[in-house]
This record gives sequence, C-alpha cells and structure tokens, in this order.
Amino acid sequence: MNGSLSSALTGTFDDDSIWVIDSGASRHMTGEYGQLQTLSKGISSHLVELGVKKSYSVKGIGSTSLELETGGSIHLNNILYVPGLKKNLLSNYCLEDKGDRIASVDGKIIAWGKGSSIKDAKTIGIHKGRLYMLLTPLPQDLVHLDITPCKLWHRSYGHLHYKVLPSLNHMVTRIPELK
Repeated sequence: MNGSLSSALTGTFDDDSIWVIDSGASRHMTGEYGQLQTLSKGISSHLVELGVKKSYSVKGIGSTSLELETGGSIHLNNILYVPGLKKNLLSNYCLEDKGDRIASVDGKIIAWGKGSSIKDAKTIGIHKGRLYMLLTPLPQDLVHLDITPCKLWHRSYGHLHYKVLPSLNHMVTRIPELK
C-alpha cells in the first residue's frame, strides 16, 4: 500500500485534528488513535510506504465521522491506523470509490454525490499553504456525538493508558467505574 508524502507528514501543522486531502493517498490514514470512533486492531499485516522510503505498520482499521464547517458531516470507513504517521490523510480516491465526486475549484475542494448535480456540491476543503485541508469547525475530539465515558476520561487525563483508567476511581473522587 502506498501513501504520498507531503509536508503534512513532517509535522508542518500543529493541530492533530487536521485532515489533509491527499490525491496521492491510496487509503484514508491516521496515526492518532483518538481520531477514530471505531477500531479493529491487529487485522492487517500491511505496511504503508511513504515517499522517503520508510515503512510504517498498519495496526488496525477504523472509522469516524467528521463535522464539516459548511454543514453536514462526512463519514469515513476503512481508515488505516498507522502509528508514527504525523498527519491524518483523507484519500480522494477512497471518496470517489464510495460514490462521491471530487473537484478542486478556486482553492477549494468540492464534493457532490454521484446521482446529483454539481450545483449540489459542498465545499469540504480549502487550500492552505501547499495543501488542501478538510474544513472542520472544531477539533475532532469535540465533534464526537457518541463518545464513551472511557474515551472521555482517557482524553481528559492527557491520553492516560486505557489499562490504568479502571484504577482512577480509587484515586480521584467522582469518577465513574470504568472498564
């Protein structure tokens, strides 16, 4: 599996919730566990090869939903979880493969459904620097509608390991019993 290398992978942008719209990526990918709402670990033995001739192991496949600044949301399936990847990559190819039509016009990425007209297109991304970024109004962690208490406390305590969370209610008051 190949993913393209862009300045997004070298950490040019600081926000982990940014999704770079990448016309060279063969799949949606993230290195940030917290970006995924669902994750099936260990079901893949694939490697992602980047343009710098470095390979990263795929540790799982997940999905998420992202709110768009222009209204509505975008649901992504089959996102490769690739620890070590510096930025989240949104694959044009995968969007088109699921039936969306994608175009870049005047510094914007627009999308519309296969059966609809370009008049129904929504802006999903904008040109920033030398990259196209998905337009999301808030950091990803604030967009989840169905976040579990375990994920919430994991994020609240600076991404404390999940195995430690059940012992928190013995150390801190008013924390529910977590599994």
